[in-house]
Amino acid sequence: MGDVRTQPRRRHSPSALGERVRQLRIARGLTQTELGLDRFSKEYISQIERGKTRPTATTVTWLADQLGVDPAFLADGVSTEERVRVEAQLERAEALSAAHSYEDAIAAFREVGQAVEESGSSALRVRSWQHGNDCALVEGAADYFYRATLPAG
Repeated sequence: MGDVRTQPRRRHSPSALGERVRQLRIARGLTQTELGLDRFSKEYISQIERGKTRPTATTVTWLADQLGVDPAFLADGVSTEERVRVEAQLERAEALSAAHSYEDAIAAFREVGQAVEESGSSALRVRSWQHGNDCALVEGAADYFYRATLPAG
């Protein structure tokens, strides 16, 4: 699973969102004025790009539409499609856990761990951590009790 406290979380910062806006704007050959159209000033777009202001969800959606990308990608750096894929993998691991197939569940949680981190979703991180640790505890306890029942020698 990895210790999430040691991994930097830059994806949701205003500067990360601003950098995505800037890169997409430049890739489409737009100036800040052209991107803002009559809705936002060049200065406001500049503030977003430099991470000096955090746009509202409505603004992110509008900018994403202007830039031709998924609003979730613009906001978080992960598309809605990718998040759905990660959620499906996590649900599979949770189903293995619910079926008491702890060894397979632990492997599945490890497999999806990096994708969960990259999704930037706190909710998915908590689910992965909680269920993955529960499986490891149960599997570890089962192994401990199994070894405790073996004859000495």
